[in-house]
Order: sequence, then C-alpha cells, then structure tokens
Amino acid sequence: MKKLLLYSLLLLLTYTVHGKNLPVINNTPVTATIKSYADPTIFAFSSPNICKFDSVLLGVSNLPSDAIGYNWQKDGSIITGANKIPFPAKIAGLYTLAITLANGSVFITNGITITLAPESVAP
Repeated sequence: MKKLLLYSLLLLLTYTVHGKNLPVINNTPVTATIKSYADPTIFAFSSPNICKFDSVLLGVSNLPSDAIGYNWQKDGSIITGANKIPFPAKIAGLYTLAITLANGSVFITNGITITLAPESVAP
C-alpha cells in the first residue's frame, strides 16, 4: 500500500529538467521520460513446501530491462555466489532478490517463504 501511495504521489509532481554546460537556444523545452516498472516478483516454479534434500526453483517476473546484477538473499542475508535466475532454494526460509539497476540503485523484491515438509514415516 505504501508503494502504491508513493507512486501515486510521484505521478502528481511536475518535473523540470535543467541542463549544465549545454547550449540552450531560446529556452527550448525538453521532454523528460520517467521510467515506470511493475514491481519484480519472486515466484516458485513448483510448491514452496519442499522435502529434505530437495529444492524448488525460484524465478522472477517483471525484471527491469536495465537490471545489471542479482543477489539472492535468505532471511535478509546475502547468499554468497547466488546471482543467477532461476535459483534452486534448498533450505527453508524467506527468500528475496536484490536487483541492481544500471543507475546504481538496488530494488529488493517481495519475499517468498520456502518451508520444509514434515517427514513421512514408513508403515
């Protein structure tokens, strides 16, 4: 809800672009393009409830076209070397993805919870 409110407020603002060290002829107006993305969203290719020694592939929808890097996180901590999509989640926890954009900003996705299924007991 907070993101929606922030996006709504940004749409109401007027933007002015100023050039520096550029020739300006008769105060010619310029057009500024504001990029707007649907939020990237993590999803599981199968059930996020996994068995011991199993895994589930995690993917991402709505990746920004100017994304230049990825870092998977589990329970808020970076997973060393986990920088590919899809990602095989093998341990229960809350997974997010930090997406680095070309302008240097980092977007943290929603979280997806991977749970460990209870073990079955043979009859």
